[in-house]
Amino acid sequence: MNRSAKAWIAGFLVITGIGLVSVGDSEPAMLSLITGVGELIEYPRPLLAGESAGLYVVVLPRTDRAVLLRPISEAEFGSYQVQAVSAEMITHQLLAVAFVIPVVREQDVAALPVELACFLKEAVNRISRFAVFDDVAAPAP
Repeated sequence: MNRSAKAWIAGFLVITGIGLVSVGDSEPAMLSLITGVGELIEYPRPLLAGESAGLYVVVLPRTDRAVLLRPISEAEFGSYQVQAVSAEMITHQLLAVAFVIPVVREQDVAALPVELACFLKEAVNRISRFAVFDDVAAPAP
């Protein structure tokens, strides 16, 4: 990645309100809410307690790559539990629907390395603010 591309990405992340957070026991990761137009107009409005709507930039550990994830609501989580075929399939479905960019399917989630899948599940738990995936670290209260 050339210097101007890195500078553009860094500028974009700063504008969108990036923050460094620790996800589970893994190394610190970038997990940042993407700002909407309404929030830019109301700038600098802080995130309200319990607010988790929106898209998040998640920078993958030890890489210069990022994905866009969205939170899973408790209602959405419940709807997947109702249609349960198997716990593993629900996990694949929920992680796949959390992705905004790139578009990910269940079979793609099944093929992810275990370490990466755990990291992404922890990120989804954190941005959803409840344990969507109970096999990884739960979000801090």
